[in-house]
Amino acid sequence: MKISELNDKQLCKLIDNRYKSSETVWDTIEKTYNTNLKIYQNEPDYLAKLPVKKSKVRANRIFVNMETVINSLISNPPKPLILAGRDTPEAKALSIRQEKFFQNKYDERNVKETIRKGLRNLYFGRLMVLKPFWNAKLNDFDVRAIPPKNVRFAKTATCEEESDFAIEDITDNLAAVIKRFPKKKADILKKAGLKEEADILIQNPEIKYQEAWISDYVIFKYENIILKKIRNPYFDWDGVLITPEENMVLQSNETTNIERRNILSSAKAEQEVRRMPQQEGLENPIIYSAYMFNHFNHPRKPYIISTIFNNEKSPIGQTDMITQSAPLQENIDETKRDITANAKLVNGIIKVDSTVMDKADAQRMRFETEGIVWGKGAVQGVQRETGPALPAFVVENMQDSRREIDDIMAASSAFKGIREGQETRGGRLALIDQSFLRLNELVQIIDYTNEELFNWFYQLAKVNYTEHHYSKSLGSTAATEILTLIQDDFEDGSEIRMLSGKTLPEDRQFKYEQAQNDFEKGLLSPVDYFEVAGYESPAEKAKNRVIYDLNAPHAVGIPPEELQKIAPDTEEEPPKLSIKYEDLTPDGKVQLAAKAGIELNPKMVVAEEMKKQRDEADRESSKNDIANRSIEAKKPVEKEKAPKFINY
Repeated sequence: MKISELNDKQLCKLIDNRYKSSETVWDTIEKTYNTNLKIYQNEPDYLAKLPVKKSKVRANRIFVNMETVINSLISNPPKPLILAGRDTPEAKALSIRQEKFFQNKYDERNVKETIRKGLRNLYFGRLMVLKPFWNAKLNDFDVRAIPPKNVRFAKTATCEEESDFAIEDITDNLAAVIKRFPKKKADILKKAGLKEEADILIQNPEIKYQEAWISDYVIFKYENIILKKIRNPYFDWDGVLITPEENMVLQSNETTNIERRNILSSAKAEQEVRRMPQQEGLENPIIYSAYMFNHFNHPRKPYIISTIFNNEKSPIGQTDMITQSAPLQENIDETKRDITANAKLVNGIIKVDSTVMDKADAQRMRFETEGIVWGKGAVQGVQRETGPALPAFVVENMQDSRREIDDIMAASSAFKGIREGQETRGGRLALIDQSFLRLNELVQIIDYTNEELFNWFYQLAKVNYTEHHYSKSLGSTAATEILTLIQDDFEDGSEIRMLSGKTLPEDRQFKYEQAQNDFEKGLLSPVDYFEVAGYESPAEKAKNRVIYDLNAPHAVGIPPEELQKIAPDTEEEPPKLSIKYEDLTPDGKVQLAAKAGIELNPKMVVAEEMKKQRDEADRESSKNDIANRSIEAKKPVEKEKAPKFINY
């Protein structure tokens, strides 16, 4: 039997049975959530057991560590990577435009803050739940964090697709519920115990109803009243009827985005005609096929769930970080109270002899470092008694408990911006890397959650973007690019992936210093340097730097005619001559040395010059002799003529 065939009574029973089927798991979630929330708020249960006059001092290490880790996880969210369904330049360009569009929407919706709330719920109740939905007020997709105790899934499900239902408890005021379900106004008023419409405005009490996603339907239920039942609104069930020829063009790799828009726009305009039954007896009836605007292959429930420390088929893990840290936190608080009490003992008490002063005077007396106690017998009758200090191991035990909590929650000093002891740069970077590895499971959750979110945003946009939606990419001063998308721009076969490993924050200071050193050594180009340093438009800034080096006035916008007015007049300098020191005459060498503050003996300079000339003459003569011998050696030797014999 299908859900569409069930009556209201059967639907109520269906929802109640599904809701109760996971009651054991959600009892654990609710109990854990409430306990951990009190610890986070620094109002643990043991406070009620302390004596009235006992110190209530507390040092909430769990709160600090939890917020530190959450801020580290969301500081650098992963970026979407949209893989085009067709391997064409235009399809790839469209996917890049979609990446920018959805990233801008991600920032506009402040999704990082929503994920922050979801992570807090993960710490409190061992389950993180996000709900992507279509925001009618914004006319755009959106997402909200749901407290885990307010929604239920199958007790054996580890993700939304493994659960056959999702039931959310929604609390809202009566007027808002009636506005959403106007057809059930009379039943809602009767169930709420109100008779007149004025009571809605005057009292407007809060009521709780349920939103149940089961199979392909979503059902709204208040007590035993079915408010509404509709097919999953986040899935395109009807599509657009297109002809075989139109379908062939849409599937072709040669089809441009403009042609695609025109075909689908024309088909949408003819839907009323195409859905009419065709006349019987037509020789060649037109066979239409439905073109669906869906990114998902099947209807899905709009929830994203994740947990940690899980080894079973269950929505929640075996434990959580706050539960593991709570006993250590209690030990820290107890030690802090003991130190506070001991400080009062060390400060001491005053003992007063009744013969020195009466009780009223003694009660008015307070110990002051520079105070005076005056009276007969005050030296013996008034005494201050101090107590011993606590042994050192008490404080050491408290510090050890703090370190244990830090280790459990993977919150190192590097994340907190605290320097502990003497740390080298390399040691601190190694500490950061190790801390990142300890957060690996939480990093995986962030990557998975963001990938699911962008896929849901893509699905919601593909189903509901029946008109143009815009997003502005803002620079440092004004809008630099306006992006627009419509339903017809979403091609089939596109996939959304996350660039994994981009979640945790980078050590920007270290990267900047490293880039600066490499740039000074000539190992980096200006573009790479500006990119690492975090400048906007690094390529443009590198180009401006090159232009400035080539022509500084032109780079800063000074025209030639203005430059001539402000440039200083330069006098023509006489031509300069240069001559080597060894080519100077002996007198010239003496004068030049004197200008440099060196005193030379003129006779010695002349003698050196003469010796230099003789040496050069000897070298020249030697060269000539060697050359002459070489020439002689190369001459051919004439052979002696043999005597001629004459015969007579």
